[in-house]
Amino acid sequence: MADEMTVPFILGLIGGIFVVLASIAGLWLAYAASKFVGAFGALAGQSTAGITAIVFIGPIVELILAIIIIVGSIMMRNPDKAKAGSILVLVLAIISLINFTAFFGGVIGPILAIVGGALGLSKAK
Repeated sequence: MADEMTVPFILGLIGGIFVVLASIAGLWLAYAASKFVGAFGALAGQSTAGITAIVFIGPIVELILAIIIIVGSIMMRNPDKAKAGSILVLVLAIISLINFTAFFGGVIGPILAIVGGALGLSKAK
């Protein structure tokens, strides 16, 4: 069983790592954008705290999803939890693909995780 789940585990893990890296890049871009918007808001004498908070929500949600995708990939290595881990990876990767806030690996990571979750679900007993 463990040998059957190696490929889904690796695909899910790599997909989760790509989503983590993409969400970190998204957080960096959100930080840079908030500094840029904040500077212009200060010139106009207005607060931009609401815009700044909204910009950070997407990448933070994406980071949480990525961490849980990695945990689900690790669960796939355990024969007793392979089905639950595969479902977890599959569902969260689809949500991560819909969220799509992390730009750089925002498509490749979830697609790899979806393939890994689907393979894991087909091989799990």
